[in-house]
Amino acid sequence: MNLTQSRQRSDTYRHFKETEVSGSAAVARFFELHKKEIRYLDDLECFEITAAYATALFGLQRYEQHLTAADRAIEMSVADNITYIDSVDIYKKTLFEKAQSYFYLTQYGASKHILQELLKMDATDEQARSILKKCLNCQNVNMVSGSRAYAVALFLVAASTSGFTVLVVEPFWEDYTLGAEISCLSFFVGGWVILLAGEWRRRAKTIQKIKNVTKLT
Repeated sequence: MNLTQSRQRSDTYRHFKETEVSGSAAVARFFELHKKEIRYLDDLECFEITAAYATALFGLQRYEQHLTAADRAIEMSVADNITYIDSVDIYKKTLFEKAQSYFYLTQYGASKHILQELLKMDATDEQARSILKKCLNCQNVNMVSGSRAYAVALFLVAASTSGFTVLVVEPFWEDYTLGAEISCLSFFVGGWVILLAGEWRRRAKTIQKIKNVTKLT
């Protein structure tokens, strides 16, 4: 159902449209002040205001509250068979905002699930694909935590070896200076190799997961 049909608007709805142009804070305040009246509006008006409220909460970065409002808007969209408002697919828009709220709350699994469903609906949705990639990258951080720890350890050993070479080896055992410098360089290079290998593995796994999602669409 499309919310563009001509009909008599309620006073509450007209006041909402006047408020809407003032931004997210004004929309959120309007909804919270007029919950009771909004509840008794017809389905189309109630849905539009509820969806706008959800978007306003998202814009205000009130992510936990946004998730509750988004669920309500999605339920209304399905129950009342309302999808579009002014040619905008509010159902998909609200789902995408919900996925982003989960992402910002670091609930990457929940965000990933919604984004995968959005890509099943539309495999060309580059916004959903972009956030999904970020989700997978965040989830794969644990994969490289070990390699990062090893790399940092080698960097510290390299720094210690360098200091030992300058303060001890060069003044007292000059003949061993070259070997100490080679050891220092080896530790440093080894740290970078381990670090870059871990990052490459994480990125490769992320790309593969995104390809797997695309195959399902």
